[in-house]
Amino acid sequence: MQRTSPYTVGWMDTSIHDFLSQIEEPTSDMAYALVTCLDSSSDVASLSENSPLLKEFKNQGKFVGKGVLLTIRRLLALERRQRIFFGFDEVWFFSQALVCPKPENVMITGPGKIPSEMTPDLTEWMRSNGASLGLGDGVGMNFCARLHGVARRLVESLSGPKFNLLNASAKSH
Repeated sequence: MQRTSPYTVGWMDTSIHDFLSQIEEPTSDMAYALVTCLDSSSDVASLSENSPLLKEFKNQGKFVGKGVLLTIRRLLALERRQRIFFGFDEVWFFSQALVCPKPENVMITGPGKIPSEMTPDLTEWMRSNGASLGLGDGVGMNFCARLHGVARRLVESLSGPKFNLLNASAKSH
């Protein structure tokens, strides 16, 4: 039996801000958010020194490499109080707080659409850290999502101008 990737990649005509604004009750597999890019800067940790709002990242989260890890509830509260995500951002979601830094060669932020095949570095990092979802926006929003069963089938069935599934080759059997 050949093992296939549990991750599906694609593109949607939306943004991280819009995605977060729709979350009323986060699921347990997205209890923590690792923010690895803001407004095209992949050194979020250094940005927190120059912005009063982003200083709260430092106070309410912890640095993981050049990113900042926060609980999803804290991130949602910050985003709802004052918008943080304006485009060309990247966020990864996890069920636990023990997360290794994202490899520097892994980037899913736009403006381009995510490649149809996940790189081995991206797959391994997501798998080893238990990532459930990665979002990168710019012109639309790229995603890498751990999908199973009916959720995978639903995403695979979507089509049209607002959604483009780029990797349907890693189907679950």
